[in-house]
Amino acid sequence: MFVDEMPYRVSVLRQAFDVGDMEAIRRAAHQIRGAAGSYGFDQLTPFAAAVEDAVAHHGVEEEICRTVESLLSICRQVRAGAPE
Repeated sequence: MFVDEMPYRVSVLRQAFDVGDMEAIRRAAHQIRGAAGSYGFDQLTPFAAAVEDAVAHHGVEEEICRTVESLLSICRQVRAGAPE
C-alpha cells in the first residue's frame, strides 16, 4: 500500500514545493516520515526528518530545496517488496 501511494505522496510534496507552501511541505514530509516507519521503509525517515527540520527552523531556501530534492529522490527509489 505504501509503495502504491508513493507517486501521490511525491506529487503532493512536489506541488507544495513548486508553490512555496512551507506548511504543506512540512506536512507532506511528516506524513511520508510516519508512513515510511509504519511500513518498514525506515531509510526514508532521516530524509523526511531533514525536510521537516529545515522548514520548522526556517532554513534558507537552498537548504529546504536540497532536503526536498533528496527526499523526492529517495522516494522515487521505493519498490514493492524491497525497501531501498
